[in-house]
Amino acid sequence: MDYDVSQGEFVMDYDVSQGEFVMDYDVSQGEFVMDYDVSQGEFVMDYDVSQGEFVMDYDVSQGEFVMEYDVSQGEFVMDYDVSQRDYDVSQGEFVMDYDVWQGEFIMDYEVSQGEFIMDYEVSQGEFIMDYEVSQGEFIMDYEVSQGEFIMDYEVSQGEFIMDYEVSQGEFIMDYEVSQGEFIMDYEVSQGEFIMDYEVSQGEFIMDYEVSQGEFIMDYEVSQGEFIMDYEVSQGEFIMDYEVSQGEFIMDYEVSQGEFIMDYEVSQGEFIMDYEVSQGEFIMDYEVSQGEFIMDYEVSQGEFIMDYEVSQGEFIMDYEVSQGEFIMDYEVSQGEFIMDYEISQGEFIMDYDVSQCEFVMDYDVSQGE
Repeated sequence: MDYDVSQGEFVMDYDVSQGEFVMDYDVSQGEFVMDYDVSQGEFVMDYDVSQGEFVMDYDVSQGEFVMEYDVSQGEFVMDYDVSQRDYDVSQGEFVMDYDVWQGEFIMDYEVSQGEFIMDYEVSQGEFIMDYEVSQGEFIMDYEVSQGEFIMDYEVSQGEFIMDYEVSQGEFIMDYEVSQGEFIMDYEVSQGEFIMDYEVSQGEFIMDYEVSQGEFIMDYEVSQGEFIMDYEVSQGEFIMDYEVSQGEFIMDYEVSQGEFIMDYEVSQGEFIMDYEVSQGEFIMDYEVSQGEFIMDYEVSQGEFIMDYEVSQGEFIMDYEVSQGEFIMDYEVSQGEFIMDYEISQGEFIMDYDVSQCEFVMDYDVSQGE
């Protein structure tokens, strides 16, 4: 099925049972609305949308779901305005594959006075989001004003992979919420959870800003492996969290599995900057019957962790039961700075380790 719609409205509702579903779309200067239900079949889609509205609702049961976007020497724009998308995959494979070569990749979500929901649920299958950009710019920009922002990923008995790779370009993830609630909730049961960011010869920026609201990042893994792997070569790595007049919570919970946060920067700058004004800052890591590893390695560069809290409470709470807890910081030929500043508030760092080994290892060579 091959469609070309120019300067008009494009509305479709499909129900496919026990078959193969393949579509190729080109929409220019119009509205693009789709609702799909696929049961016991293969679902493959290829989209090119320019200057319009793109709204989708998918339900796939016992089949394969593939969304493939390929842009060569051009601009890739996905612009969602007050868009609610619900992805439900049961007993199948869910693949979103974006490939951009020598161009610009932009995903821009803007919601004003409404609700923004991205809800991914996978049961007994594989969930893969794979973003690859070569010699270009990769931007994911989420902005919510006076509303609710929810990203909810749930995987049961399967594999969850988010893989971002950028070569010789700029990678920016920018989340901004004003007067609302920001929630990122990842839950994996009996499976593997991998977030893999790799940037070569470029800039990697994750910027979270919340004003007058609540910021929650909640990761829960049961009987599986949790890996967050950030690798930057010859560039700049910045994670910047700013909350004004609200609550900032990062909550990681792993049961009967492995928890790994691995940051590696070569010949560049590594900055983690947390700033909270007139609110509460909580980082809560809990691991039961497993291994907890935070590994920061910087070679020939600068490593900065800067926590600033004004008129509020700052809590870092690490709890490990029947496992191994390792915090390993290694800097070679560079500068290592951990800067904690509290004004008119309370600062608590609480480490509770039961029946296991607790190791904090700081190694700084030829630096400050």
